[in-house]
Amino acid sequence: MFTGIVEGMGKVRSVSKSKKGADTSLRVRLGKLGRNLKRGDSVSINGACLTVTGLSKGEAEFEMVAETIRRTNLGGVKPGDMVNIERSMRVGDRLEGHFVLGHVDDTGIIEDIQNLPSETKIWIKLDKELAKSIVSKGSIAVEGVSLTVVDVEADRVSVSLADKSYPLSLTEAITALKAGRFVLVHDDKGRENEVDMVVAAEQVKPHHIATMRNDAGGLVCLAIANEITTKLGLVYMHDMIAGMGKVNPVFSRLTEGKAAYGDKPSFSISVNHRSTYTGITDHDRALTISKMANVCMKIDDGGVEDFAKNFFAPGHVPILIASKRLLRDRMGHTELCVYLMQLAGLTPAVAICEMMDSATHMALSIEAAKDYATKFNIPLIDASELKAHARVA
Repeated sequence: MFTGIVEGMGKVRSVSKSKKGADTSLRVRLGKLGRNLKRGDSVSINGACLTVTGLSKGEAEFEMVAETIRRTNLGGVKPGDMVNIERSMRVGDRLEGHFVLGHVDDTGIIEDIQNLPSETKIWIKLDKELAKSIVSKGSIAVEGVSLTVVDVEADRVSVSLADKSYPLSLTEAITALKAGRFVLVHDDKGRENEVDMVVAAEQVKPHHIATMRNDAGGLVCLAIANEITTKLGLVYMHDMIAGMGKVNPVFSRLTEGKAAYGDKPSFSISVNHRSTYTGITDHDRALTISKMANVCMKIDDGGVEDFAKNFFAPGHVPILIASKRLLRDRMGHTELCVYLMQLAGLTPAVAICEMMDSATHMALSIEAAKDYATKFNIPLIDASELKAHARVA
């Protein structure tokens, strides 16, 4: 039983003939949505109830019978596609959508999308017999999403999407991150007043590091969600240095007070992957960051052991630890960018780099950053948009 309230998105890793015979095997990377899943559990994939048949490294495997492929759109998915994910309800859970069984009736065709002043209306063409069972103001699930029916005609229905869940710029940013593209994030005029160039850690390639090095110019760091760094046993650098004050009082003095922008920095240790050479090249840093993303992805499935075995410190990729409650605790780029990754349904590990200005020898101004974003068609979002979404003051 499901609710039609999608929890996030997963990425299709493979679609292949099942070893069991005629069935088709579907493997999906679930990330944090896969935590505590067990074999035999039910998961809604694009609205279809599938049973978990295997689990490995943050991925889940499902078997699809011919009827599932015939009645759903899962027969057309391919590696790299994103699919809607919802785990089954538990007794006592709050129902915020409508009861969805996960037994898909049929597929439809989107005939028209009407962008109206206060809503977006979508017309879906259906089999006439199926349309007879749908009533206006009733509920249907489209790719697992609970929607209210507006109009019903002989062979089509319409559903209405109210004001967008995210402002346009935030939607564009999420789309860019999922595609492995850059996003620019501005914090606040009253804080650092800086713009960071960011990209999902799981998508990082050498050319990303080269662009950050040449066009941004700041320090390339890796920001990671607190729940992951806690499991890795990482702590803030200022706490480590303060602890060394017991041996040398000078270290205690080094950690007194706060940074000029108002709080303690989020730095932890810096690392290299053991397969790197010097660790500083575009290739080496991209490798370290992408391998760290893999650690984060499988944190509950061998990630801690992978980290201890395959990385060493100090290295050339500084790790930043996000605050536990993100924007409710701290409004730094570390928290802003990790929060953005969570909105995108991606692993909460993100490569970030401050944008510098070679003419003024200061941080790149927001005006100049907007020009850069326009020139290279990169989404730029402000902390105020993320604060509004998180509903924090």
